[in-house]
Amino acid sequence: MITAAMRASLARSFAGELIGPGDEGYDPARRVANADVDRRPALIAKARDTADVAEAVRWASDTGVRLSVAAGRHGLAGDAVNDAGLVLDLSLLRGIAIDTKTRTVRAGAGLPAGELTTAVYAAGFAIPFGDTGSVGIAGITLGGGIGWLVRRYGATVDQLRAVEVVTADGMIRKASPQVEPDLFWALTGGGGGFGVVTAFEYALNPIGPVSHGSIVLPATPEILEALVPLGLAAPEELTIMPLVMRIPPMPEVAQDLVGTVGVFVQLVYSGPAPDTARAIAPFRELGPVLLDSVAEMPYPDVYPPASATRWGLASEAMFIDRLDREIADIVMRRIASASAAEAMVQLRVFGGAFARSADGSTALGHRSRPALLWLLTPYQDLEQGAERHAWTRSFRDELASKSRGTYLNYLETPDAAAIAAAYAPETLARLASIKRTYDPGNLFRPATNVEPATSRTR
Repeated sequence: MITAAMRASLARSFAGELIGPGDEGYDPARRVANADVDRRPALIAKARDTADVAEAVRWASDTGVRLSVAAGRHGLAGDAVNDAGLVLDLSLLRGIAIDTKTRTVRAGAGLPAGELTTAVYAAGFAIPFGDTGSVGIAGITLGGGIGWLVRRYGATVDQLRAVEVVTADGMIRKASPQVEPDLFWALTGGGGGFGVVTAFEYALNPIGPVSHGSIVLPATPEILEALVPLGLAAPEELTIMPLVMRIPPMPEVAQDLVGTVGVFVQLVYSGPAPDTARAIAPFRELGPVLLDSVAEMPYPDVYPPASATRWGLASEAMFIDRLDREIADIVMRRIASASAAEAMVQLRVFGGAFARSADGSTALGHRSRPALLWLLTPYQDLEQGAERHAWTRSFRDELASKSRGTYLNYLETPDAAAIAAAYAPETLARLASIKRTYDPGNLFRPATNVEPATSRTR
């Protein structure tokens, strides 16, 4: 419980805005992207600068109040907010400083990926984020970051050069490969449990217009089996994220195909424009093309417009070594029979720059895996949530023998086993040791938190 006296004590040293139940703006300030999350923090502290962040961290440590950190608020577990505790809101930290000579940018942790992408693209550069512009840069970076440029330039964490971070002792630190290297390494995919990052410094990569869109095909086991080999053999400038889902009503698609299972081969090609047709030809040749929306556009336009509609989401993800006939058959059967018309499976194919960073070079794991299966079941009727989650978990369980680990940012209901599956054992042990050094009292406890090592786990 946060009393009036406790709030007043924070207000004396905190220059930003404090919002509690009954204050104007409280409901929007406690809202997260996942519509299934409805938590009521006792106090929301909107930090004006890094000094504010440090004050809030020290206050939470001194009082023992539960602390959550909110930036983009897209974390599937919704742990940007809590019940009855303090939410440290970073949304005002949105500074952007681009250095074209060093090809780096310093970016405030409250920025969404789309806003930063637009800013650096104007200077001729890009940072590999994900596939949604409204996602915050903090969450995607701290979890790893796998998106449209993952094969050409690697994961988001591969671009990270330094961070400004407030640790559990309230100290403002800079971490990089040269300064506080263990802390820096933990922040390259270890999640948000090691401190509050207030600014990121990224390397910038040259980019121009890209080709983006979907090639829609009827789903067959043969087509599904071909996607990973073709994606790995493609030029590294080409990344595919196929969706397997039931075809919705579309003017371009025959009515008798609506409701059947299709493959939406979403792609981005960032290589030379004259080579586009050759690069994507193997996917057009997989089967009869029902729709082809691939077109050239500025790179920031690959992000769809932000939607005001909030959905609940059941999510499970697994790295795989190959998409074989057994997986293809299970996926097609599951999607065809799903009670949720919106149920889908996304395939992300890696290789390229992602695979050239060895396991252990960053905390982000599973670099050698060629692909990731992401099982997604969105829903707007929150009363359907329990059924959607149960169905998605049973889908995951049916594929369990094919799983080779999971990805931290797609854990919607993480437990210790799921967190462990995101890392190699030696990586998890190193993260636990670093956690013990920088947050021995476990002040920072996101849903994907790695617990501090104990004497028995050293």
